[in-house]
Amino acid sequence: MATEEIGESWGTRWFERLRQDLHFGFRMLRRSPVFTSIAIICLALGVGANAAVLSWTKGIVDRPFPLVRDQDRLVAVAGTAKGLTRYDDMSWPDFMDLARSTTAFSAFFVSKITGATLTGGDRAERLVGQLVTANYFDVIGVRPILGRGFLAGEDVGRNAHPVTVISYRLWHDHFGGSATIIGSKINYNGVPHTVIGVTPDGFLGTFVGYAMQFWLPVSQQAVVDPSGYKLDDRSARWIEGFARLAPGVSLAGGQSQIDAAARRLEAEFPNDDRGRGVRILSLKENPFDNAKVLKPMLRVASIVAVLVLVIVCANIANLLLVRALARRSEVAVRRALGADPGRVVQQLLTEGLILATLGTLLGLILAYSSRNILGLFFAPRSGANLVFASDFNWGVVTTAMAIGLASTVVFALAPAVQATRVDLASALRSAAPAALSVGNRGPLRAGLVIVQVCVSVLLLIGAGLVVTSLQRLLAADPGFVTRNVTTTALNLFVAGYDTARAHRFQDQLPERLRMIGGVSSVALAGSLPFAPRPYDNGPIMVDGYEPSKDEQPTADYNRVTPDYFRTLGIPMISGRDFTSADADTSAPVAIVSRAFAQRYWPNTSALGRRLQSRGKWMQVVGVVGDIKYRSLMESPGTLFYVPLAQERSTAVSIFLRTAASNAAAGTGTRILSAIHSIDPTVSPFEILTMRE
Repeated sequence: MATEEIGESWGTRWFERLRQDLHFGFRMLRRSPVFTSIAIICLALGVGANAAVLSWTKGIVDRPFPLVRDQDRLVAVAGTAKGLTRYDDMSWPDFMDLARSTTAFSAFFVSKITGATLTGGDRAERLVGQLVTANYFDVIGVRPILGRGFLAGEDVGRNAHPVTVISYRLWHDHFGGSATIIGSKINYNGVPHTVIGVTPDGFLGTFVGYAMQFWLPVSQQAVVDPSGYKLDDRSARWIEGFARLAPGVSLAGGQSQIDAAARRLEAEFPNDDRGRGVRILSLKENPFDNAKVLKPMLRVASIVAVLVLVIVCANIANLLLVRALARRSEVAVRRALGADPGRVVQQLLTEGLILATLGTLLGLILAYSSRNILGLFFAPRSGANLVFASDFNWGVVTTAMAIGLASTVVFALAPAVQATRVDLASALRSAAPAALSVGNRGPLRAGLVIVQVCVSVLLLIGAGLVVTSLQRLLAADPGFVTRNVTTTALNLFVAGYDTARAHRFQDQLPERLRMIGGVSSVALAGSLPFAPRPYDNGPIMVDGYEPSKDEQPTADYNRVTPDYFRTLGIPMISGRDFTSADADTSAPVAIVSRAFAQRYWPNTSALGRRLQSRGKWMQVVGVVGDIKYRSLMESPGTLFYVPLAQERSTAVSIFLRTAASNAAAGTGTRILSAIHSIDPTVSPFEILTMRE
C-alpha cells in the first residue's frame, strides 16, 4: 500500500514537473521569437530533406509500383547476349516458352511501355500506356473500380477484338467520370477500342517515371508500333517481362530454372537464340524503367541530406549554447535557491524537445509537399511529363520524427549540461563575468564551429564536383552536332494513311521542308537519338565473320534518308551516302558505323562487304562515325543504317539543319506550314531543337 502511494506520488510529481517545464519552455521560447524561428526553420530543412529523400527511396526503389501487392516477390525477366554488356528485351515466343517450361514462378506477365494518340473530339492528344498480358491485373492484385480487366485469350491473335482499360485520371479528365464509359469506344491511333475497365485512383502502372493512362493487351501491339506485328517473330526483341516467384522459391532457385530453360531455347532455336541467356532481377535492379537512372542520384541525395542535418544540429547546438550563456544568471539563481542540476538540465532539454517537435512537424509538412517534386527536374518526353511518386507512409513519418527528436535532444544535451556548470559566488556577485567556465565553454563552441565548417566544405566540394560533371556532360560529344538542328516526328498511321499513301507523303516532305528559308539540309529517320523508343535491333549475319558456337551477333539499326549524316554532322569516313537511287526497286545497301566495321572487319575495308538482317543481304556502301544514342556515357555500339526507301515506316522523325542559329527562330511554324501544304489534317509531335 505504501509502495503504491509512493509510486502514485512520484508519477504525479513527474507529470506535474513535465507540465511546468512545457509551460515554462513555451513561455521562454515566445520571449525569443527570432531564436525560436531560426532554430525551427533550420531543423525543418534538415528533417524535411531526410524525410523527402527517404520517401523517394521508398517509392522509387523499395516499392516502385503503388497499389501493387507483394512487390518483394516480383522479378524482372531480362535477356542477355554474349558480348552485350547491357540487359536486353525478349521476344514474345521466347517469353511464352519460358512461362510454359518453368515451375518456380506462379505467373509471368508482360508490362511494355508504349504510346498512342487519342483521336476524336476537339483535338488529338498523346497518351502513355502499357501493352500487357491478359493476366496482368490479376497477377499484380489490382482490380478495376469499374468494369473488368482482360480475359484469357484477349492478348493473342492478329484479329483479337480491340479492348482497353483506362486510368482513373483519364476517365475523370476526358470522360467526366461518367459511369457509362464501360462499353463505349475510344480511338487509339485511329483504331476504335472498347473500354472494358477503369483502374483505381493512385494506380500508376508498372513503369517508374510515368503515370500510365491506358492499358492494351499485347495483341494490339501493331496498333501502337508502326514497325508491324511482332508476336510471331522470335527475333523481334521488344518484351519487357516480369514474373512472380512461387511461394518458398528464392531468387537463386528461380534463376537456376530460367538458366535451364534458356539453354533449351538456345539449342532448339540456334538461329535466333544462339549466345542468348535470361536473368531474373529484383525490382531494385529492374532494367526497364527510369528507376535505374535515379538510384545514383538518390544515394547522393541521402548523403547530402545527412550532412545537412549534421550542420543543422551543430547550428542549433551553437544557438542553444549561446542562449545558455545569456541565461547564466537565471541558472545561477535557480541553483542558489536549491535547484538540482538534473532538474535544470531537464528544463533546458524540454525546451530543446519543444523546438525538435515543432521543427520536425514543419519538416514533415515540407517533405510531404515536395514528395512528387522529382518530376520537375526532367523534361517532358513525347508530350508526357515524368512522374516519380514517393511512398510517404507511416514508416517515413516515424523515422523522420525519430531523427528530428533524437538529433535535437542529443545536440541540446551538451549545452544544457554546460549551462549548469556555474560559479555561484561569481554569478551572484555580478551578472556579467565568469558565469560560465571559459575553460569548458571554449572547446565546445569551437568544436561545433569546426564541425559546421568541415561539413560545409564537404558539401561545397561535392557541389563543385556536380557542377563540373554537369558541364562535362553538356560538353560531351555524342558523335553528332546538336546546334542549329530542329527535330519533330510524324505518325502517318495515326492520321489514317495506308502504307502506299504514307510513302508518297514522305517522298514529298523533304522537298517542301527544304523550301523553308535558312534551311541547309533535311532528313528523315525511323529513330531519334535519346528518344524513349529504342532503335530497332535484331540478329545479323556478317560476310566473312564466323561467330563462335555460343554467339549470336546482333546490332541496332536505323532507317534514314539521304543527307541524314550531313544534317546531323556525322562524319563520312569512307564510301558514300545514300542517294535517291537507293530505292525499294534497287539492290539493298547499308552504311555501318566505325565500331561495326572494326568489330567485324578489323583488318580490311568494310566497303563492298555484306551483312544480313531479317533475311535480307545488304551491301555496305559507306562507313560513318560512331554516335551515342541511348546515353552520353555509353561506349560506341555496333550500329548500321539502311535507306528509308528500302525499309519504310509510317512513323518518322524529321531533322532540319539551319545555316545559323538565328535562322532557327520560327522554324516550328514553318515546319507546320510545310506539312500542312501536303495535308492540312496531319500534325507533327512537339517541335524541339536537338539541343533541347
